[in-house]
Amino acid sequence: MAQVGGCAQTVELLNMVFQAPFIFNDGHEILTRLRAGDDVVEVVQGLNRRFGRREYRPLINALGSAWPPQHLEAITTMVRWALEKLDTDDRVMIEWKGNAANRDTVTKFELKDHLLVIEFAHPPGVLSST
Repeated sequence: MAQVGGCAQTVELLNMVFQAPFIFNDGHEILTRLRAGDDVVEVVQGLNRRFGRREYRPLINALGSAWPPQHLEAITTMVRWALEKLDTDDRVMIEWKGNAANRDTVTKFELKDHLLVIEFAHPPGVLSST
């Protein structure tokens, strides 16, 4: 995987958007876009335009380009699943993490009670915050 930045900035943006009250206001729009087949990186870019910082745009693109497509597909599926529960008693909130000390590039999912943790794990220096 190439040396690019964007992990820390993307995780920061996602954690802000996926917390209440943002997710209760915008979760349905995110779900609609994912159900329509919109690319998850484009969805994140849309969130960044509304809530983030202009300087994050190239960093988010770099992360999206560098992360394996199968991982992005799995993330899309898990986020869609959690958002489908938004208006139910089985609501699942999402927390995002970055781990720049992993030996390999992996995406980790951990579900505990009503919290889904999605972690971007990668070797040091790859996808670092620049």
